[in-house]
Order: sequence, then structure tokens, then C-alpha cells
Amino acid sequence: MIDPVNALGAASACIHFAKFAWSVGDALYKLVSDTRYINETVASLAREVKGLGDACNLVHQELDDVLRTSSGGANEQYDKGERLWRSVGSAIGACEETVKQLQRIVDDVKQEHEGFLRQAGRQIRLNTHNEEMEAIRKRISTHTQSMGMILQMVNIKVAHLAPHHATKDLALKLDALEATIQKLQDSLRTGGQQGFQADAGLDIVGCAVEIKQRGTTLFEASVAGSVVGGPELAQRNLRVAEWTSDIELLRRDKGSTSSAPSDSDTYSPTIFSRDGAATLTTLATSPSSQGFGCDDCTVKELEVIEDHEDEFSLDFALEALTAGNQAFDEQKWAEAESCYMEALADLRRLPAQFRAQRDVCDTFELQYKLAICACHTKEPIVARDALIGVLGQAPASDEHRRWVCNAGTMLSKLYIQLGALEAARSSCESVLRELSKLVGKEHDSYYESLIVLARIWILMGNPTRARIYLRKVPEARRGLILEELEASPLPSPQAATSAVSEESLTLSPRLPAYQVRRQNTDGVAMEAITTCTPNVFRADSVRDIAHTPSILDTALEPRRLSEIQQSPRSRDARLSRVDQPPRKPSVPDAAPDRSVDTGSAPYTSLGDIVLPAVHAPHGGTDKIIVRQERSHSNRHLPFSSRQRMDTATRQLLLDRLHWQPRSNLETAICAGRVDEALSIINNWTAAGEAKVAASHLHFAALFGDDDVVIALLRQGVPANMVRTTSELENTVHHPRFSNELPMFFRHHLEPGYVGSGCLYNYLPLHIASEMRWHSTVRLLTTDGPGGSDPTYDRQFGASPGERQHELTWNYHPVLRLFDKRGWFGIHSPRDPQEFIAVIDTIMAWWTTSCASDGCKPKVLEQQVREVSEQMLKAAVLLPAKPRNLRKAVVEYIIQRSDNSASRASGEILHLAVSGNAPEVIPLLLRKQRSEQLNAKWLDRDTDVAQDALCYAVSRAAMADSGAPEYALDCVHALMTAGGNPLSVNKVRRDNVPPRARGRNVLAYRVVTTPCKIAEASGRQDLVDALSR
Repeated sequence: MIDPVNALGAASACIHFAKFAWSVGDALYKLVSDTRYINETVASLAREVKGLGDACNLVHQELDDVLRTSSGGANEQYDKGERLWRSVGSAIGACEETVKQLQRIVDDVKQEHEGFLRQAGRQIRLNTHNEEMEAIRKRISTHTQSMGMILQMVNIKVAHLAPHHATKDLALKLDALEATIQKLQDSLRTGGQQGFQADAGLDIVGCAVEIKQRGTTLFEASVAGSVVGGPELAQRNLRVAEWTSDIELLRRDKGSTSSAPSDSDTYSPTIFSRDGAATLTTLATSPSSQGFGCDDCTVKELEVIEDHEDEFSLDFALEALTAGNQAFDEQKWAEAESCYMEALADLRRLPAQFRAQRDVCDTFELQYKLAICACHTKEPIVARDALIGVLGQAPASDEHRRWVCNAGTMLSKLYIQLGALEAARSSCESVLRELSKLVGKEHDSYYESLIVLARIWILMGNPTRARIYLRKVPEARRGLILEELEASPLPSPQAATSAVSEESLTLSPRLPAYQVRRQNTDGVAMEAITTCTPNVFRADSVRDIAHTPSILDTALEPRRLSEIQQSPRSRDARLSRVDQPPRKPSVPDAAPDRSVDTGSAPYTSLGDIVLPAVHAPHGGTDKIIVRQERSHSNRHLPFSSRQRMDTATRQLLLDRLHWQPRSNLETAICAGRVDEALSIINNWTAAGEAKVAASHLHFAALFGDDDVVIALLRQGVPANMVRTTSELENTVHHPRFSNELPMFFRHHLEPGYVGSGCLYNYLPLHIASEMRWHSTVRLLTTDGPGGSDPTYDRQFGASPGERQHELTWNYHPVLRLFDKRGWFGIHSPRDPQEFIAVIDTIMAWWTTSCASDGCKPKVLEQQVREVSEQMLKAAVLLPAKPRNLRKAVVEYIIQRSDNSASRASGEILHLAVSGNAPEVIPLLLRKQRSEQLNAKWLDRDTDVAQDALCYAVSRAAMADSGAPEYALDCVHALMTAGGNPLSVNKVRRDNVPPRARGRNVLAYRVVTTPCKIAEASGRQDLVDALSR
């Protein structure tokens, strides 16, 4: 057996085994025909062996095409790690072992003589091998699936992964590969393979999973795989993939040593080609067939004509490169990119031999400049892939290495913009190591990377390490470098809309803007604003520190409570402040000094991160304060992990809620003295006293003190203890704080929502979830709010195990999140991640509560399905703005639960059309498309039945001329999904144009089709939408 370490060996192994399998299949066919009574397993086994040989032959043909097109370089071009070819070898080895076992059985059974007694003996011997042949048949079926999957992997490698080319066909191929992987895994579990065959099967599956992941990454990186990108976005990303493949083509031509023209050399026709087809001159070509209209031309004259045409195209390509370089130097990124693209188009039309001889450009430089242009003109995801492509090339000179370092720095800034801080840190540290060897540690580019890395560590919550990196930057150079960063920011393109938001769902939450201030003793502060969007770095002008607001002024501004930024707090910080009494917030008129002494506490209130002194010249003190800027897009903080409030913020929160501690334990919790609170609880435990009250757990949940929460839960405090108070009734109508309380503190206290004089009851889990203490929510959810409280059941809804079956807005807390009078109307979330996090938290609490109440699994499953169905209906009816919120929530609910049965009824589609939500229609039609499109939603009161397309057409036909675009977009979406414009529907008479109502004026409904409604409306755009 040939050891296939490359494509040539794999192709040889395939054709060698195919011939062997065919011969064994022929022998088995003869055995079947000579045996009178044959088992069905043996009869079909011959066909399956032949089919396995045919599958190996197909793999051989595919590999042979790879060898011919790659000129013997398939091993490096298509499989650098040789894993694919070794997988082919393992599969062929396993197939050969199985077929050889079958051959031994055939040789043992068959006899050359055809006597009666010999036939009887052959029948007996064949019956003894029935079980063994059944096992062989299962293994051969698995081998056939393996060869089919290998054929799919080679096709994806050759057509997409090797040239980095993503098309719509790639998605279909990846889906088919995933289905084959699943089938092969099932076959391996039930096929009885052992030893080498089992290892070969697992190796093939591992290789297929790797190829699928790489293909998925390539597909998602291109907007050919983006559902929400739109045609313009897809065209931009396809252009990026195009110039990447063009540069790779130029790089291969440059490395080629061939000087003779190949029979496969072709180039695209130009406007000077008389016959309009591609021409190629060889010694075997007839002069009269070249299409130049000259029968007397010799081969040498034709070659001269072609050289002139090639030189003509080359001149324009060089001129385009020169214009692109000039625009690149002037930072005209869009113009430079256009010139480079035109140059690549001209170079692509030239023959490969001509390009290799001329060496027209430095491919490394061209790829680097196109990647930099992509950073300023393309979406961040596309720019990221372009920069990674530059980093993957091997530099040949110091100039190339400097370009690689610059690309790495740009990639770090881009990762900051995308919120991938760990990737930004890794990239920036690699650039620093390379710059230290290339230009030394006193170059401006090295200092710039240090500032970027310090910025990353600040965002990661480690200001101490950021201070260490900033110490390496001289004070005299720091300001100039910040100005350079301002002059060359990393922009966020206007076109970066849906494609970025789709992928950002898998990244960390969007980072808010931060402001870094360096203050000297002379009273002047220079601010360097570093923000994630739209710019990574921007340096503001020098300002007088006397005009800046104080910390407490900023804290006491009227804004939502959830906007208060908590500062990180370590255990050592808590120990150092145990003896410090709680502070009262100062009045707004007081304006204390903005500077904070670095020798005091290692943090300040309300999110200010103080970095210690960073080498102040002339003995002056130098402080760096990082303060979070509030912006409209980041009003709501994501679920926090381990950030804690300081004493001033805690007291401010207590004042707004009108809560006051009533015991030593509550005083310690409110002051942030966690160790003292734990000591009090331990003393109660040692003394055997039961002094734990309901309010203690509420205070701990309010401030997110997990240590105290754990200690209280260990004391037996149930997580559903209710705190009843009437103090909040005065707080809600306070003129200053009426819009600052969390949702669970004021949503249910609106006039008429809760009965007059009724006291409000709420759980610690409500408080922790609203305050975004994710870890505290997990603790309380794990413990589980069990039991049943009458007031709680009345306001939040009983568990599924109780008497509630009608899930409405007034009962289920998850559905209440979508109520415009409640959480959604109060908070107006801008970030889909925030809304999804709240939904996920409340659903986790509710299901845990149901389980602790003893709800049966089937009942709980049914109730969860009903809640998911109601959530999907509510999500479809969410407002269209902010953009992508409705789509992200609908997609999350569809992925979270299986409610395909409710979607198949057609009601959800009608709600999407009535809610003017064309962007969610493709999401709703991912499963059971035909059932949903054909389902007619029946109105039992009016006897009206119409499908979603007819409903959308009637709405578009009757819409006002001022705003019919949403209804028309719904029609486009339904027609793209396969809607039937000729379906017969029963429509209410008032909902169709007058021309389609018929003559019977007494009829309440009319029988019509979407096409008739569109024609009667007189709208040509609606008719065109249905005709397509």
C-alpha cells in the first residue's frame, strides 16, 4: 500500500484500492450467481463493494484534478499540515482491511467444480459466515460514507479554503458536510469498528470538523455569509476576497521559475480582441484562427502584437499603482483603494508568464496598503481579516517587518473597537517584542504600542500594569504621541452596521467611552479621551482643571441608578477601610478638588480609577484618573462580574431609595465593611442566636456582596424572603428621583398598577438582577426562591405547578419585560445584549422556582413552551428602533426554545407583517417554511382566512402613500422565501382596494389572490414585487 503523504500518494492509493474493490465485487457477484439459496445480505454486499470502489474512483478523479491544476504543489497549497492526505490514507487502509477480510471469505466459500455435493458444501460454508458478512456490510457502509465525506472536504479545500474565496455555495457545502459528519459519527458508534478502523474513522471526523470550522470562519468573515449585510455590504466584502486572491496569484507568479508558456495559460479578453474570446499563442496554433483578421501573419508577428497589448495593459496598471501610492501617502484611503483595485484588475488580465517576467510590484507592500485602506473604508470584521492576512505573510526585509508591526498595532486598536480585549493584548504584546528587536526601545512606534497596551490594561481593569507600561514612555514624548494618535485615528465606517452587530453578539459587551486625565501640580490637566467608537484614540485640547466638575457633582446629577459606575474593589481595599465610617454625600453645590491623592485609598468613588504617579519631572506629582464618560449608547451597564461600590456610592443609593440600616449587620453591609459583617454573622452562629432578618439579604443583594449572601444563605435564610415597606411610595413621586429608581423599585408602584394602600413586596433576586450583579443572581438562583407567597403570586404570577394557566402581561415576569408600560418603556434598552441578559436571568430564576415548588417536568416543559411562544409574539411586536434590537431578541428566542409548532400556524408571520418587521421574517422561516407560508390565519368572528403574503399585500395596497415601505419590504421578504402570489384567500372587504371588492356591496368578505389585490391597487412597485 502506498503511504499517501501528499496528494499524489493519496490519488494513487485511491485508484489502487478502487481496482481491488472492483475485483472483489466481481468475485462476490459470481459467488452470488452460482449459489441457489443466497442471503439478502450477501446479495446486496456485492453492490455495496462495487459502490465503495466507485466512491474511491471519484476521490481519485478529484485529487487528479488538484494535481493537474496545482502543478504538483498540492501538498503545500491545499494541505500544509498534510492532515487531509493522511486522513485519505487512513480511510483507504481501513477500507482495504475490510475488503481483504471479505476476500478471504469469498476464497474460502467458492469452489472451481460445480458438482451437486460441492454446491451443497458451499451453501453450508456460506451460511456459517452470515454474521461476519453482516458486520462487514456495516463497515463497508461506513467506509462509503467516509469516502463521500473526503470528497466533500477536498472540494471545500480546493474551491474555497485554498483561494480564500467565500460564496453562497460554501454555506450549502458546509451544511452538507455537517450532516455527513453526523451520519458518520452515528455509523461509527453502531458499526462495530475496532482498532485501526476506529482510529481511522475518528481521524477523518476530526479532519472534517477542522475543515468545517475553517470554512465557517471564512464564510462568516465574508458578507456572503451575512444574512443582514445586504447587497452593498456583500459586494464590499467580496471585493476584499477578490483582491486577496489576486495578490496570492501575483505572489505565485513571482515565485514561479517556469519560462515556457503552458497549455493552460489564459487571460481575459480586452476590447482590442477582434473575436471577443481569450487568445493564446503557441507554436501549434494556426495563425488564421487567432481572430486578428490577417491571414498572412506569422507566429512571430502575432507574438509581437500580444506583447504590445500586454505592455499597454501593464502601463495602465503601473500608472494606477503610482496614483494609489500618492493617494495613500495623502491618506485618501477610498481613492487609494480604488486605484489599487484597478491596478489588480489590469494585472489579472495579463498572462502569468508575462507577470512573472516583469515583477511589476511588491506584493507584500500592496497587500499591506490595501489592508490599511480596509481599516478606514471597510467594516471592522473585514478589516480584521485583511490585517490578519498581512500578519500571516513572511517578511523578506526590515521594511516588511515594520509594515507587519504597524499592521499589528492597527489590529490591536481594531480589537479594542470590537471589544476583544484579550486578543488586543496578545497582538499588542507581540508587536512590542518585534519592535524592540527591530527599532529598539526608544522609537516612537515602540512608545505608541506601549500607550495602546496601557490603554488595553486599563479597559481590562488592571490600572497598575497600565501605570508600569506608561512609565516606559518619557514625559516629553507622551504628548506628541497622543497628538499623532489623534491625527491618525482608527475610524468606524458609516457602513459598519448590521454585519458588525451580528458578530458582536459573540464578543464581549461593547465598551463604554473612557477619559484619561493627567494632572500636574501646576493646575493644568491634559485629557486624552480613549473610546471604543467611533475612534480608538482622540486627544483633546488642554483645559483648566478648575472648570471640571467634581466626582460628587457627577454622581448627584439626575440620571438612572443603573448608570452609576462601580469601581473595582479588592479584598485588601476592604480591609484597609474597615474602620472608616460611612460618608454622607455632599450637596451638589460643593465642588471639592478633582484631584485624588495617590497615597490614599487605591480607588475613588463612582468608577474613577486612580493610577499612581508616573514619573513627574521637577519633583511634581503626576496622577492619572480614568473616568467613564456617559453616552446615550451606553446608558445601561452590562451584567457585572465582580465590581463593587464604594462607601459614598452605597450611601447615595440608600438615600435615593430612602432605606436606612436598622442593625449593626445592616450598617456594616451599607458601609462596605464586608469582613465586619461576616464577623457579626459568625458571632451569631457561635452564640446560637437567630438574629437574621429579611432585610439583611436584601441589603447584601442590593450591593452585590456575595460573601455576605453566601453566609446568610448558610444561616438558613430563604432566597424568597419578602421585604415589605411603604417608604418607597414617597420616593416614587419625588420630583428629583422619580426617573432614577430601578425597574423593580417603581414599575409596580405606578398609579393603578397596585391597589391603593397595598404594600410592595419584592425579592432579593429582583434587586440583584436589576443592579446587574450577575454572580449574586447566580447564587440566589441556585438556592432557588421556593414556596408561594400570596402577595408574590398576585404581583408576579405563581409557578406552573400552581393554579396559573393563563400567561398574560399581568402574571409572568418575563412577559412583563416586553410591556411598554413596564421595564421596556422605562429603560428603553439600546443594546440587545442587555435585554437578552435580563430575559435570560429572569427565565433562569423562574424555572428554578418552578423546580423547587415540585413542578412536574412535563408540566414545566409545557409552560416554558407557552412562555417562549408568548415571548416570541412580544418580541416580533417590539419597536423597530433601536436598530437590530428586535431582530437580535427574536433570534435569541428562536434559538433558545423549540416553538416551531406555534410558528407553523402562521400567526407569528401575521404578527411580523402587522408589526412592520420584515427583518425577522427570514428568521421565522428557517424551519417549516412551506407550512408557515401556506398557513391561513383564521378569524373565527369574521370568517376571514388569509396567508401572510396576502395579508402583507393588502396592507401595502391600503397603506398611506407617505409610509408604505415597511409593508412592501414584508412583501419582498415573503416572496424571497417562496410565497405564492396566486393563493386563494378570504379577505375582509374593507381591506382591499375598491377595484377588487366586487359588485356585491353587501358581502362582508371577498375571495381574491395577492396578484389581484396588487393589480387593483395601481401600485407598479407592488406588482413588480409579486412578478419577481
